[in-house]
Amino acid sequence: MKDKKANSKPASSKKVNPIVRIIRDKRRIKDAIANGIPLSDLKDIEFVHPI
Repeated sequence: MKDKKANSKPASSKKVNPIVRIIRDKRRIKDAIANGIPLSDLKDIEFVHPI
């Protein structure tokens, strides 16, 4: 019997629900402000600017 190759992607390359990501990023920003951490130190948060 052949071993089947997993069809799933690694967790790091899966697409994340944008709403879930916004909520998670908002929580991280709130915690950083409360702890006095500069927002520039936060990684993987993309700030969207209006056109």
